[in-house]
Amino acid sequence: MTTRTPEQRSAAMKGYYEQNPEARLYQAETMRKYHHDHPGAVAKQSESQKKRFADPLFKEQQLARMVEARRAKGSQKGTRSPTWKGGHRITNGYVELMRPGHPNATHKGYVREHRLVMEAHLGRHLTPEEVVHHIDGDKANNAVENLQLVESKAAHIRLHHEIERLTMNSTMAPVEGTSEERLG
Repeated sequence: MTTRTPEQRSAAMKGYYEQNPEARLYQAETMRKYHHDHPGAVAKQSESQKKRFADPLFKEQQLARMVEARRAKGSQKGTRSPTWKGGHRITNGYVELMRPGHPNATHKGYVREHRLVMEAHLGRHLTPEEVVHHIDGDKANNAVENLQLVESKAAHIRLHHEIERLTMNSTMAPVEGTSEERLG
């Protein structure tokens, strides 16, 4: 991450507010609500403090100091987090494992377990186009016997349509007679 000068940050924020005027209004309303309309906050400040706090450069420097202090204190991400579950999570019914070095990992470093199981079975990494289908429909059942490799998303959709068609045909009871005989 590159460090920007206060002038670059000011220019970036000015451009952001020009593109998003509602954000500028929200920021102005928040400042009025929590800072300027608070009688105790303004009354306790000296004239030099009021000038200093009104300076946008000072505000940016304060923010930079706060960010640096948080970095120095240490992050509570990953294994340091109090909610760490060992690199295992469930998202939309899929089991995901922390594998930050994996070529198909998400930006947070997770890979879906069924893809890892299929990769281990095949002895290679899956391409992003390949889809792993759960035969029994249970997203958490990642046994290799329950997984089927499909070459593309389109082929996976076709597979689901075929399964749905077969299921519909097998659940429909045969009806005796023609449609005219049944209606009339």
